[in-house]
Amino acid sequence: MFILKKMIRRMLRYLGYEINPYRPLLKDIGGAGWRHDLRRLRFCPGTVFDIGVGEGTAELYQTYPNAYFMLVEPLKTYKESMNRVLRHVRGEQHSVALGATSSGGVEKMLVYPCKQQSSIKIRTDTEGIGENCDEIELPVTTLDDLVEGKNLPKPFGLKIDTEGYEKEIIQGAKRVLRDTEFVIAEVSVASRFEEGYACDEFIELMYTHGFSVVDIIDIGYGVGKRVIFFDMVFQNFNIKSNR
Repeated sequence: MFILKKMIRRMLRYLGYEINPYRPLLKDIGGAGWRHDLRRLRFCPGTVFDIGVGEGTAELYQTYPNAYFMLVEPLKTYKESMNRVLRHVRGEQHSVALGATSSGGVEKMLVYPCKQQSSIKIRTDTEGIGENCDEIELPVTTLDDLVEGKNLPKPFGLKIDTEGYEKEIIQGAKRVLRDTEFVIAEVSVASRFEEGYACDEFIELMYTHGFSVVDIIDIGYGVGKRVIFFDMVFQNFNIKSNR
């Protein structure tokens, strides 16, 4: 683990980023999990976007109980999960896929029933899925268009877990990002998807929108215990922090 920490620090320094010494880069994710990390970072969002809800992101709901939640999950399988979340927090749900453009059309999503995983991009063998998938069509819009005309409390917080489609969602959220305090994104560091982005490419994209890396709060492993993604926290350095 010590060697892994050094490798991650070197990678971020190479890209021009530095982790503050009072924020441990890696930590025990057990117990309080994200909740501990997010409380320590002291963000105070008025609205939180949970993009890729799945079964829900309890750490967000518990850490920011007074926020308004925009739940975005295209798969009908998880509609009841969103209903359950909204019994405990204020918010609304949207059964759409988000992308870089509002084409007014549809996007094909690959669903792997046995693994309870789905993705718009075709997976490589990095994660060892190794099974047939179902193909469904979903309506697509951008995050900017989804919130158009809504008077949502600011600043915003974004959590994006969309299995390799994080870059496209950021590209379709230019206006939203101006009022966004933080972004938590599952950033691929291995070749998980065909035509996927590189880790440094995503970090650079976030930097062009005014965000820098401030923490890594989880690590995902694939076949052979190979690191395949980081859950990275990005902070908007144009928005005054509450710390």
